[in-house]
Amino acid sequence: LAYGAKRALGLIVTVFVAAHFSGRYAEYLLAGVMGDYLGATICVTEVYLLFLIVLMPHFEIHKSFVYEIASVGNAFMHGNVRLENVITELSNDEKKTTLFRFVMVGLLTTLWCSFVGHPPVFVRKTVAQNGETDEVQIALSKDNDTCEEKRGNKQEIISLLDILIDPKKDFKNRYDAVL
Repeated sequence: LAYGAKRALGLIVTVFVAAHFSGRYAEYLLAGVMGDYLGATICVTEVYLLFLIVLMPHFEIHKSFVYEIASVGNAFMHGNVRLENVITELSNDEKKTTLFRFVMVGLLTTLWCSFVGHPPVFVRKTVAQNGETDEVQIALSKDNDTCEEKRGNKQEIISLLDILIDPKKDFKNRYDAVL
């Protein structure tokens, strides 16, 4: 409450929103929240909150800057301003140039990631569900018959699971069973 009730409420809502979306993503991706993921979520949320705290005293200045950017973008979209004028305005204002560079880095990074490396997890899961590839299907399949061909027989898998879930087995027994 050191920043006032209105600002404190905004920060609290920000934490809840970040926790909610992070939890949903972790549940989808990892089938639960893991320790490292939780730690990363805490760090990212803290950086975001500190960023908001730094912005708070200058909110009105930043608010007018955002409105100015939006009005230029709106005028350009409606054909009232030519592209040359927008580029000139961007190059003359240091804040706008910095924002433009930041947005371009984000867009180009997203574009680069879409063409390089493995497809996103969401795409891999869809491919596995459609049965379009065996490699992905084994990694994400819940069907034991598909896994049996690549990993060994079904009886070995069941006996391993029995050892792993038995509450009477200690860590050494479980470790030896996996190896």
